[in-house]
Amino acid sequence: MPDTPPHTPTRLSRLFLLLVGLAYLLLGIWCSLLPETTSASVGFDLHPGKGESEFLTVYGGLEVGLGLVFLWPVVKRSDITFALHSCLVIHSGLVLFRSISFFCYTGFETATYALAAIEWTILVFSAILFIRHRTGNRPGVRRANDRLPLWHSCAVGQAGARHGNSHAGRPAAGTSATGCDRE
Repeated sequence: MPDTPPHTPTRLSRLFLLLVGLAYLLLGIWCSLLPETTSASVGFDLHPGKGESEFLTVYGGLEVGLGLVFLWPVVKRSDITFALHSCLVIHSGLVLFRSISFFCYTGFETATYALAAIEWTILVFSAILFIRHRTGNRPGVRRANDRLPLWHSCAVGQAGARHGNSHAGRPAAGTSATGCDRE
């Protein structure tokens, strides 16, 4: 089965990061423009000066910054691994501490449960996409050297490329002629 471009892990990863990045960017802007509304939805009381400043900084500035990190592969396609890894690490921390909070506190609003579900969803998808991206797993595409150690497939592929051919035949879509794109 051929690797269809709309369903490649790289395209899926970019689409996922685009959606997550836009969500964070919009959330950061919303928190910055309407801090009373957004803080009330998660149970924060804003105190003049220090509370407002912290909310603007963390929920405005940090959310916008995270959105830009997740959107970066739209600008520079080669940085997709960094953005996926960042998404995975950040949401691992969010899920861990959200889970701890469920054991330590009570009286949660619906918004808190919704945020937890979104954080878990983003964590699971970022983990799957990060692993697939790092391993070069592309649905329906098997290269002859997939079961060999990475150093072996790269060395053999480079030798074949130097002589004008590839040991695995035609390279899979999105891979180099040497098959060494999985570093």
